Amino acid sequence: MKSSTLKNSIIGYLEKNSRQIVTIVGAFVLVGVLFSTSVFDFQANVLAGKKSAAFDGTTAPIKRSPNWVDLAAADWKLPYDQIPQDKFIDFPTYDPTRLVIPTSSLNYKNQSDKLIRDEQVTFSTPYMGDYKLDGIEYAGSHLAVDIKVPMNTPVYAIANAVVVKAANQSSGFGYHVVLRHDDVPSFDDAKNKTTYYSNYAHLSSYIVAEGDSVTKGQLIGYSGSSGTATTPHLHFQIDNDQAPWHPYWPYTSKEASDAGLTFWGAVDAGLGKEKAMATTINPLIYVQKYRNGSSSSNSSNNTSTPTQSTTSATLNSSMSSTTPMEPITPTNTSTPDQLPPTNNTQPTTPSEPVNVISTPTVDVNSETNLAAFDLKYNEAFSLNAEQTFKVIALDANGEIIKNFAPKNEVSIKLENGSGNLNKTYLTANDFRDGFAEFKLKPTAEFGLRVSVSYNGVGKTSNVIQATSFSDLSIKDENYEAINFLKNNEIVRGYPDGSFKANNPVSRVEALKFIYEGLHKDVKTNVVLEFKDTDSKAWYARYVASAQKDGVVKGYEGNLFKPTNSVTKAEFVKMLIESAGYNAKNYQVGSKPFSDVEMNAWYAPYIALAKEKNLLDSSINTFKPNEAMSRGDVAQLLYRAVLMSASGKVKFEKGMVVNADDLASFYGRV
Repeated sequence: MKSSTLKNSIIGYLEKNSRQIVTIVGAFVLVGVLFSTSVFDFQANVLAGKKSAAFDGTTAPIKRSPNWVDLAAADWKLPYDQIPQDKFIDFPTYDPTRLVIPTSSLNYKNQSDKLIRDEQVTFSTPYMGDYKLDGIEYAGSHLAVDIKVPMNTPVYAIANAVVVKAANQSSGFGYHVVLRHDDVPSFDDAKNKTTYYSNYAHLSSYIVAEGDSVTKGQLIGYSGSSGTATTPHLHFQIDNDQAPWHPYWPYTSKEASDAGLTFWGAVDAGLGKEKAMATTINPLIYVQKYRNGSSSSNSSNNTSTPTQSTTSATLNSSMSSTTPMEPITPTNTSTPDQLPPTNNTQPTTPSEPVNVISTPTVDVNSETNLAAFDLKYNEAFSLNAEQTFKVIALDANGEIIKNFAPKNEVSIKLENGSGNLNKTYLTANDFRDGFAEFKLKPTAEFGLRVSVSYNGVGKTSNVIQATSFSDLSIKDENYEAINFLKNNEIVRGYPDGSFKANNPVSRVEALKFIYEGLHKDVKTNVVLEFKDTDSKAWYARYVASAQKDGVVKGYEGNLFKPTNSVTKAEFVKMLIESAGYNAKNYQVGSKPFSDVEMNAWYAPYIALAKEKNLLDSSINTFKPNEAMSRGDVAQLLYRAVLMSASGKVKFEKGMVVNADDLASFYGRV
């Protein structure tokens, strides 16, 4: 990109350079990212004896990503679970030859061109690229691929591995995970076995712990914008075993300053490029090359690029393995961020992504072929939380009429119940590829029914049931537990009316759930002693109370790790201790679950919880190191509350607590 373009106004800049709209720019560069060598060496020594499972191929770190080009402007900032699933596509192939194609040469109406545009959005900064937004590999020293994804997109392990790092930094990489892959084929030669470290940075949370063994395709966390990042994305990097720490970064702020460069300018200038190439490999090309367990002939590695291998002499001359690089702090954070489109018209030079709203050409067959409508919606609603209804035009064969463009209005009507529709009809402009949407905000708890109709063709919804949360169905296994806790003001949802039962729970959130649910005394005016906690934070009184009650102790180094996801083993221990059950003297006669050893520190707590029917005894595995979800927390807490309020020694299915006993338990009488 020419420097003169950067000096234009932001509107002109975005209109002429579509990747400025769709690219995660310099704010995604890693800064302040490194542990000291001694810490990492200690960790490496501890985990050195634990090897990853035998290599059986690779898989992409992201399974599905949005079809960005066809995504509505309003949906660009939505988290993963709020974007309609039909707006997602399989994770695209990383092909450097397509990333460099000028967007000005791509047509919005050509499907193959749209796919290229989407790839250029998704792979915003290529391997060894720069921040000039040109999509060119080896033009800079960015030693990873930045993958644009929505907040809370699931992130997966690319291959069997051992977790050697799961940490958080307030700047730099933010929440990040490092996996070590032992005895895997090298980038250049499948017969040559080596060790690689895959790095996943800027997460919103992770659900693995250091020392865990993970398998190919296992969920390890969720994407975010933690650390030095201004919009959600995944920084995906693979280091080789000659990198002195992980994730590696190839220059220091002093080196950039000494060269007369800003942090961003140093990447553009290729500062530390030799070090970056000596310590990393092209991560997505590697994943694609070995996705079937052996070298793939169609791995899209079809560009002429510098070799990934390097000699130890080159490494020794290009970096020090004794002193880690100092944290890097950017001196300029004014680089334009990725922005959604600001209007709904197609500019002369297309910007990315534009949701073109122009009067469609009506194909007479699009109306005569209409045989039915289908409606997609949640069969449960939360009062005053806006619900989305998707309307789909179908032909006689049940196929979507992608060119459906009605001449007249498609009527929308609230048949039963009470609520506010955001529109009462749909026009041709509302339909895209046979789909249209409208929204309804229920204002009463009675069942709702909604209908759409056009030229004698119509569809009426089922009766939509009221529930505590918009994403909670009466069919959900944790429905009763979540509703109970909501009605007793123990759990709350998100601003959009959802509960998000699958979201992981942090250690401090777990303590709040337990202490509020069991109605335990909570300290005030506390001072926390853990180095990584804040005495003024909302969680301080729960952590202090739990520490005083002996429920938690923290980690070595006087750390508490407040934002780490709480594991199942940790949560059961917290719950058992808080409920006053004596697990310390509990005799574990046999393995409570197939994956819970009798001598494990958490075995007595899990065995006791199973005996009291807090845990489902019908399952074979417990997965003690897996993160607790909000739904799982609700279920265990619900059972513990019913036991405590009723004075029973075991939870029984169908157990009901007298309203007076429940009111007394919560101090309401």
